[in-house]
Amino acid sequence: MKPLQLKGNGILGKKVEFVTGDTQTKSDAARASAKRMIEKDNVAMITGGSSSGVAVAVQGLCQEMGVIFMAGLTHSNDTTGKDKKRYGFRHFFNAYMSGQAIAPVLLDEYGACLLYTSPSPRDS
Repeated sequence: MKPLQLKGNGILGKKVEFVTGDTQTKSDAARASAKRMIEKDNVAMITGGSSSGVAVAVQGLCQEMGVIFMAGLTHSNDTTGKDKKRYGFRHFFNAYMSGQAIAPVLLDEYGACLLYTSPSPRDS
């Protein structure tokens, strides 16, 4: 696939190119695609991760190679939080935040009999 050429003056006067890869929603394919972008296209950052497995695999590679990874649609706390990834960031909420947001709605809708909350990571 030919890289998309963005219009404008770039960022701080530097040219910006956008390249894509196909994860096939498989960890090994995602890692191979990210490795190609890092080695062949010399990317400064990778974003994506349509599943937690894909995001964790790509995050691991980016951590090893010193490339920034901005995780997308992954709710797994393992993506960025558990092992304190230096090069990993997430711009969506995580599983703990989702639980905290939905708990009051479930309590109101179904009552306390169905409500279960795990301890906060901050309580450990």
